[in-house]
Amino acid sequence: MKVYLDRNYCIRWSAACESCFANHLVSGTFDTTDCVLDVVEDEDPQITFFMRDRDKEQKLLVVDENNWADAYDSWMLLYEKQQADQ
Repeated sequence: MKVYLDRNYCIRWSAACESCFANHLVSGTFDTTDCVLDVVEDEDPQITFFMRDRDKEQKLLVVDENNWADAYDSWMLLYEKQQADQ
């Protein structure tokens, strides 16, 4: 699945964003939140998030079965970890 989102369309502060993200990750329904622009279903078992963040950066976050729990705990920390691993 590919999820395109723009955090500029949401009024949630960081902790609330983390909670919202976790709730949608569990339910698998990203198309029901303010910041999501599009969801593209595909056969890929991982979820790739293409984000435009409030800091004007384009961010790429990949969630799969190996890091799902980390994404649930904090997508922001997982993003930082993925950036450090590159």
